[in-house]
Amino acid sequence: MRHFLFEFITSGGLAGQPLSDSLMQEGEQMVRAVMNDLLAAGETNVVICRDDRLPALHDELSHFFLDEYDQQRIIDLLETDDLIWLIAPETGAVLAELVSVFCKQDCRLISSSYDAIVNTSSKYNCFQVLTRHDIPTIETVRSGDAIPQSNQGWVVKPDDGAGAEECHLFRDKNALLHFIQRSQADLIIQPYIEGDYLSLSMLCHQGKAVMLACNQQNISIGSGGKIRLESIVVNGALPYLTPLSSIASHIAQAFPGLYAYVGVDVINDGEQFFVVDINPRFTTSYVGLSESLGCNVASKIMQLLVDNKLPEIDITAAIPVKIDL
Repeated sequence: MRHFLFEFITSGGLAGQPLSDSLMQEGEQMVRAVMNDLLAAGETNVVICRDDRLPALHDELSHFFLDEYDQQRIIDLLETDDLIWLIAPETGAVLAELVSVFCKQDCRLISSSYDAIVNTSSKYNCFQVLTRHDIPTIETVRSGDAIPQSNQGWVVKPDDGAGAEECHLFRDKNALLHFIQRSQADLIIQPYIEGDYLSLSMLCHQGKAVMLACNQQNISIGSGGKIRLESIVVNGALPYLTPLSSIASHIAQAFPGLYAYVGVDVINDGEQFFVVDINPRFTTSYVGLSESLGCNVASKIMQLLVDNKLPEIDITAAIPVKIDL
């Protein structure tokens, strides 16, 4: 079996455009983590696409360097026995489009279903599904709707944004309205909630989930209310394992098309846990998972593919691993 590794940012998705340092750093961390897991598992037949402005990753890998983003050229690189490891953002429907393209090839793709990706990539659609399934979440409205009540301010972000990308906090309602009026983006607004910023990592299959990690997120708020994720402590929030496991189980039931690795952002305000985002893709937390768990997470994902059932994973003895961003 050949492993085809495609991480959108570093694999040429921005060829011909400026490379964002922050996006490139996160992409590079994730692609290296998957690569290292595959090599550690003895999988040496690994192929990777690279933006031609970036160096090769490893002598044992086969590299295809791209000077432009051409989906047909990428498809032509595929072979029928490939297992595709896709890492891509939801922004601009990039993830959904690539899944649609790759699913038409005679290969195996590690990915949630197209419908699950569409429903979770839109924060407004995700809010509606979570609400229908009585999963606590943050009230979410579109930028043209009535602004919800809040005593702490409001968070504004793109409806299909990835992570903390272009997230802003506004304490003043007039400043919020002015920002919305000037923006051309498809925005959503949520009341700001103070609390512990958390995330969970899980494997999903047929409406069920198994936990990989309970993560602590360290957030900063800069000038103009810009929200930034500074670091993640993988399995740094294990005291929350029981409630986060329950959330994982309910999310898998609500979105049965979620498959393999999925990340979920959560806030605990001291009284209740609220689901913020569902990321139907590899997230940055993957970078510290194998070290934290003491097992090879890529091997666990391959085990899921072979056995067609979720592997058993015990995270109670996991160690915290910090990832700086």
